[in-house]
Amino acid sequence: MKVVVSVGGGFHAFHLSRELERQDALLRLFTSYPASHAIRRGVSKDRVTSLMLKEILQRGWGMLPSALKGFGDPRPWLHNLYDLQVARRMPQADIFVGWSSFALQSIRRAKALGMKSLVDHGSSHIEFQRDILTEEAKRTGVCLGMPHPLIVEKEIREYHEADYIVIPSTYARNTFIEKGVPEEKLIQIPYGVDLEIFAPGKKNDDVFRVIYAGGMTIQKGVHYLLEAFAGMDRPNTELVLIGGKSPEIEGYFEKYAGIFKWIGSVPRQELVREYQNGSVFVLNSIDDGFGMVMAEAMSCGLPVIATDHTGGPDLIDEEKNGFIIPIRSPGILAEKLRYLYDHRDVLDGMSNDARRRVHEGCSWYDYGNSVFASYKKIIET
Repeated sequence: MKVVVSVGGGFHAFHLSRELERQDALLRLFTSYPASHAIRRGVSKDRVTSLMLKEILQRGWGMLPSALKGFGDPRPWLHNLYDLQVARRMPQADIFVGWSSFALQSIRRAKALGMKSLVDHGSSHIEFQRDILTEEAKRTGVCLGMPHPLIVEKEIREYHEADYIVIPSTYARNTFIEKGVPEEKLIQIPYGVDLEIFAPGKKNDDVFRVIYAGGMTIQKGVHYLLEAFAGMDRPNTELVLIGGKSPEIEGYFEKYAGIFKWIGSVPRQELVREYQNGSVFVLNSIDDGFGMVMAEAMSCGLPVIATDHTGGPDLIDEEKNGFIIPIRSPGILAEKLRYLYDHRDVLDGMSNDARRRVHEGCSWYDYGNSVFASYKKIIET
């Protein structure tokens, strides 16, 4: 079996490619990132083709003054540019795996060569995502960044024309089924975690510390997390927010100023230390296809509280290593945080079980085995 992988960026494609190479199944990885990014993740240099024009143009556009950006969003055009570059270089293989919104022309070329085509989509159905963000924008009165209509249109065509759609969670699967995609077309494979890097460590103090890592956005439910922590009403507590900040969350940062610590994006080793110094991890997303940060935090010994619009229900054993809560429920989140604060014996037990849980089939090695088995089944049918 030989597989071609194409990703406009990085995402988990480098892990996928490394694991396919381990099985001697990777023929070629196309990426818009420098080849060094993939090589650092363990992919052999001679298997990587770097097509950086899309990345150069996109980052250059991002550096332009706002006054010069009134000509429209270039992302649909740049995604198509990268897609066409890959399609023109497509080698003969058994399977093509392309990242959604970057793969339509590549899918068509692969199918013309007699290859099975898969579109890898790490989140909910693009129309479902658009709809729930539109709904949240109305609820909050905040202008949110929506999926571009042309990207929505392209992804819908990719879903239709690909032989299979790869998604990471039951939540993501359900959104596709809700939008009319046949269940037999969906392949569900959860992401992995590097168990050697993300490991428990000694906590520095006795502060009950709530950790969140990810984008500071409305989609990630940061505004509801801030509201919940403000209502926790317990001494010696701290909320630590880790990740880049979007302008859409500024009003909430101002409203809840003084009750949280925001440290921005950090290197992976520093992120591990933040996990190790935490008490509980929260992923309060409105929409999140999986949330790899949950498995990372659990591997460091943190129980997780996550919404049912994440991969949490697939990863968390209720009341054993965390809790699943509805979206938009800061009151319930505050209640769970108070419970863990008041019952440290339960917190300690959940911490131990969280670590156990991710060691039972949640490594990138396990992910790779699942991928290989799924791909093998595809070419045998």
